[in-house]
Amino acid sequence: MSRLSIIIVVIVAALSLTPALSDELCNPRDKKALLQFKKDLGNPTTLSSWLPNTDCCNPEWDGVLCDTDNKTYRVNQLYLTNLNLSKPYPIPSSVSRLPYLNLLYLTTTPNLLGQIPSSIVNLTKLHYLYITRTSLSGQIPQFLSHMKTIVTFDLSYNNLSGTLPPSLSSLPNLQGLAFDGNRITGPIPDSYGSFSHKFTSLTLSRNRLTGEIPATLADLNLTFVDLSLNKLEGDASVLFGSDKNTQEINLAKNLLEFDFGNVKLSKDLESLDIRNNRIPHFLSRIKTLVTIQFSYNQLSGTLPASLSLLPNLLLISFAGNRISGAIPDSYASLSSKVAAMVLSRNRLTGRIPPKLDIVFLDLSHNMLEGDASVLFGANKKKHAGNKSGEEYACF
Repeated sequence: MSRLSIIIVVIVAALSLTPALSDELCNPRDKKALLQFKKDLGNPTTLSSWLPNTDCCNPEWDGVLCDTDNKTYRVNQLYLTNLNLSKPYPIPSSVSRLPYLNLLYLTTTPNLLGQIPSSIVNLTKLHYLYITRTSLSGQIPQFLSHMKTIVTFDLSYNNLSGTLPPSLSSLPNLQGLAFDGNRITGPIPDSYGSFSHKFTSLTLSRNRLTGEIPATLADLNLTFVDLSLNKLEGDASVLFGSDKNTQEINLAKNLLEFDFGNVKLSKDLESLDIRNNRIPHFLSRIKTLVTIQFSYNQLSGTLPASLSLLPNLLLISFAGNRISGAIPDSYASLSSKVAAMVLSRNRLTGRIPPKLDIVFLDLSHNMLEGDASVLFGANKKKHAGNKSGEEYACF
């Protein structure tokens, strides 16, 4: 064998034992950015699969997805949860060196703190930004309004403070906003009524928002609204409308007061929660309703017999109001579909309908009388005592 042939054989053998770099799908700049991101977080054990001698488009790289559909093999999704950080770290600015990133999901990492890096605006292809359940703090940055490609902002359950930036309403592709579980104060900006027609979901619950719900929100067609657990007041009727596609509204535990009897509800409404407000009247005529929670308001009058006509009801709660009179006999027809009915802490009188056979039933703290044996049965959980507990046993 000639000397040249021997050299060729040796080279071929060496190449067969060593992975060729040219076979790697991951873009080298993306890999460099990811490894820097890992380093900036103190090389957490949860990212131990991110190794420099392996392909970052390999499924073994936890939380990293590359664009295989278009065969660009650029990193386009980063899904990181429960990062085991050894100490507090800010969000590394190195994440902004992934120019094809479409989704950034950072969640359930208490040692992730500080503010969102301003360099994130360089992610001009980013559609979905989720940074949730971290120790992120400070105000919601104004520069987020420059991210024109954003479809969803979710910064829920952090330590954000300050007020809601009015400029977010200028985002042309925004469909959903979730800032629940923070320390945000002040009013909901009037400008939020000018979100694009694509905008369908607004979640601002568990903050410290004050003032009235802007009348401009009447211009939105929201599918999902959650403003619960704030200190909002005034007229909330702007959120309702028979011409809207609203499926769920939660206004519980605010200071709202309006005549709900004059509100036209969406035909698509499935869940309505207005507990702990100051609402003097109610409607119960939307056939799609699954849950009705009107607990701890100032409702008076009698229970509407027409509730028995709602075909999809699973939960009814009128606890803690001033409702008087008898439980309608028609409620017996709810037994086959309603799983829970809570009518406790009212001023109900009279006898319990003989065929009221609901799995979970709370009639306690009323002035009901007569025979409660109709409530007994296997696999039933009942609390049917009156206020003093003398008339019925509680079970």
